[in-house]
Amino acid sequence: MKNNYSVIIYLDKRLNQKVRDIQKDISKLTGSRACLDLWKPHFTIGAGVSVDDKKLNSLYKEIKKNLNGIKPFKVKIKDYDFMNNRMSRKLKSFTKYVVYLNVINNKKLQKLFDVLKKNVTDKREIFYGPISKYNPHITVAFKDLNHKKFLKTKKFLKNKRFRDELIITHIALAKENPDETWSEYKRFKLK
Repeated sequence: MKNNYSVIIYLDKRLNQKVRDIQKDISKLTGSRACLDLWKPHFTIGAGVSVDDKKLNSLYKEIKKNLNGIKPFKVKIKDYDFMNNRMSRKLKSFTKYVVYLNVINNKKLQKLFDVLKKNVTDKREIFYGPISKYNPHITVAFKDLNHKKFLKTKKFLKNKRFRDELIITHIALAKENPDETWSEYKRFKLK
């Protein structure tokens, strides 16, 4: 049986809470709950893959092999941004509106993405389309955010700033559950 897995990086406890607070504020303002209900705060580091249960060990080995020699490193997170063209045609129950925090790409993050893309995710069936240009971000509202709620959120965040950083110590596989939620399945530490 095949399951969907996203290749992601979870936030540390402190930053996780900070992002959760933002998601809760947006939810109170708009009623948008998808970020709160479906995912723990994270950002994507590779395309989502569909993998047969029998081939999971092969996926683990490839991830571990490609993380060899990659040491923990820092990324900066800076300010809010907005997307109004998300691939809603490919993701049926999703609106095209997304609100997110920018993760500032750097050489180490791009290298990690490139290595995983070339040697892990590009070799597998991708369940929502390949990532052509890497745009790391932490989503704070999506899926159930209609145009009116999107504009309300943009206005709410207009003069708000966000600055933080995160030490990348791992990548993780998150597994899609039957109820459309996602949960951590396996974590791979950088050494």
